[in-house]
Amino acid sequence: MKIITNFQTSMYLKKGKVNMEVETSRENLCINKLICEKKELIFVQEDMIVPDSKPDILNTINLNGNVCVYKKEVMDEKVRIEGSVNTYIMYLPDSKEDNLRALNACIDFAETISVPGSKEGMTAITNVTIKDMECKVLNGRKINVKVGLEIDIKLYSNEDIQIINRINNIEDIQLLEKNFNINSLVGMGTTRIYAKETLNIVSQDEIAEILKADINIVDTDIKISYNKILTKSEVDIKLMYLTEDNRINTINGRVPAVGFIDIQDVAEENICDVNYEFRNMQIRPNSAEEHSIYVEVELEAMCRAFEKKDIRIMQDLYSPTLDLEFSQKNITTTIDKTSITRNFTLTSKTNIEDLQEGNLLDVETKIEINNQRVTKSKIIYEGEAVLNFIFMKENNNINSKMSKIQFEFSSDNPTSSEQTDLN
Repeated sequence: MKIITNFQTSMYLKKGKVNMEVETSRENLCINKLICEKKELIFVQEDMIVPDSKPDILNTINLNGNVCVYKKEVMDEKVRIEGSVNTYIMYLPDSKEDNLRALNACIDFAETISVPGSKEGMTAITNVTIKDMECKVLNGRKINVKVGLEIDIKLYSNEDIQIINRINNIEDIQLLEKNFNINSLVGMGTTRIYAKETLNIVSQDEIAEILKADINIVDTDIKISYNKILTKSEVDIKLMYLTEDNRINTINGRVPAVGFIDIQDVAEENICDVNYEFRNMQIRPNSAEEHSIYVEVELEAMCRAFEKKDIRIMQDLYSPTLDLEFSQKNITTTIDKTSITRNFTLTSKTNIEDLQEGNLLDVETKIEINNQRVTKSKIIYEGEAVLNFIFMKENNNINSKMSKIQFEFSSDNPTSSEQTDLN
């Protein structure tokens, strides 16, 4: 969004041969500008050997994974991201004793992405998501795992500016002014949060291995106190595991994730943008006697705090008696920052062959937004819900089927404008 602001340190009025310096009042702003945005699809892959303790693999049944990013570096014209994908592979074994087994692989990645306009010192906000996973059986003891990752990068820079908003010592001047609500950056900060929990399973279960793990951040909230921001969220955990007697069970849990971020001069009325990112995670069964699973998740929370300022910006000057010199400069910034939450319920019927009542084990859900449109009254989202049904067939074999449901969802546009151009 663009505003026109006066950047001169002073203005001069010419009357005859005398120059008169104008006394002005100024407004200080810190502009947090979105400099550039880049989306990149990368592929990481790794060959994996089936451990000697596990039977040969015939075919894969389901693939699941979680992404961690542990390092980001902004350089001139490029951004480097390092992280890992923790994958779980359910497979059909070549064994008469087992009808299901699983493999776990941690695939590291390091990618340098060309981002025109990026410079060292800019702030990078990234979102790395799994778009696709493939597993190719090379032979009974070796597989190739390939993961498609979509990396969304937004780069921001800070700029301190002064806006002349009043002329104090001249009366014979007419001003053309316009009022704006500007979001001025108060400060930024990060913190590391460690969420740890031991999830108890039923006493008769002895865990053979973890089949899949879904880890998500939910119910985020903040509280602002003197020079501090309290970030509150929960880590939602959903695990599927195999028992020693070849039964499949699931366990759900939520772990509080609380951290403090120091930001000087932050106030309760400020607006805060908080971005969470997984840094690392561990999931491991405890000893058989404990009947539990240990989960540890490391998060990084990054917060940008904004102050709303109502300012008057001069658009033009006129005087019938004075010769005025007046200059302007374009500044791109955010105005009237607003956060809106809307609930949307998607209802549909999907026919899955071989799926019967009572044999559904799990449903993985992933929402993909393919397009969004902004009108003067609405914000319209178009996308699809990708559902992966994991179920047990009549012969006690495990299978999975994927289904996609298209949807469209709209919300009121709080700005009532397709594009805000403040020229």
